[in-house]
Amino acid sequence: MSGSVYAEEDMTAEENIKVIEVDTLNFVFDPEIIRLNPGEKVKFIVSNPSSAFHTFTIYHSKSERKNPIVNISLSSGDEKTETVTMPDEEKILYLVCLPHEGIGMVGQVIVGNPEVEEES
Repeated sequence: MSGSVYAEEDMTAEENIKVIEVDTLNFVFDPEIIRLNPGEKVKFIVSNPSSAFHTFTIYHSKSERKNPIVNISLSSGDEKTETVTMPDEEKILYLVCLPHEGIGMVGQVIVGNPEVEEES
C-alpha cells in the first residue's frame, strides 16, 4: 500500500511483548499504520516532540467510541508508555488524536488480516 508506514518493532525477551515506538510530530502519527497479531501483547512508547497537545487513542472502530483500547494524553515534550493486549479477533482499529481528528491526524492499527469492507 503506497504511503503506508510500518512500525519498527522489538520483542522483549522476558515477556514476549512487542514494542512499538510512535511519534506525534507535525500532526501525523509516525507510523500511521501499525500491524499486530490477534491477542498480541504490545508496549506502545509514544512521544510528542511537537509544541501542541496530542492524544494517542485507539478505538475498536471509528464509530465505536466507548472504552478505548489505549488513551494516552501528551503535552509538548512528553513520552509515555502503555502496555495492552490486542483484541483476539482480526479487525482494523481506529487510531486518532482527539483534538486533531478534524485535520486528519488519524491512523490504523491492523490486527491480523481482516476482511476489508467497503464504506459507502
